[in-house]
Amino acid sequence: MNDVMTSHGIQARNAQMENLYRDGATMAEIGEQFTLTRQRVKQILDRRGLSKDQGGAAIRRKSLELEKRKALAQKRAAKKQEMIKWCEDHLGCSLQEAEAINNHVPIQRRGSKRNAPASILDRYLGTRDQCRHKGQRHYLTFPEWHAAWVASGHWDNGPEKGWALVRVDSKQGWFPDNVQVVRMGIWRVAAAQRARLKK
Repeated sequence: MNDVMTSHGIQARNAQMENLYRDGATMAEIGEQFTLTRQRVKQILDRRGLSKDQGGAAIRRKSLELEKRKALAQKRAAKKQEMIKWCEDHLGCSLQEAEAINNHVPIQRRGSKRNAPASILDRYLGTRDQCRHKGQRHYLTFPEWHAAWVASGHWDNGPEKGWALVRVDSKQGWFPDNVQVVRMGIWRVAAAQRARLKK
């Protein structure tokens, strides 16, 4: 009877050792818990068909890698949510719409990387910021600005060189029904004429 009980006890112990190993405990830690040498623990686990990749430090590494991937995914998700809100607040559109207008170049709030060609968004932000510096607080949204250029027929993978988006009535704000695309020279002449009339 004692022999049977001892056999059952050993089997239960070995099963517990296997579970601990699969959960990431090392052979040395298991040996310390059951008062066995690391080598003896290895023999028992080998008999139960466990390899070094199925437990111990390998499991810990996998767990750590999963945690890192999860943290990275959460960071990316948070950054995307932040960018979604920025597009809604500052561009007047969704992130997907902004990327489509920007020729599917990733949206960056601080402009394109150094030495990289200016993106369509860079050109929009540059124009918008110039107007704001002049005290014109309201400006077209990114989609409105894009639509005005496309409707003019002077959109060649971006605003066509030599042309400018201006207000029809300079006394009115930047609204879709108060803008037009004109040749740069014509716009400058008209601006000069308006300046002379003000004097």
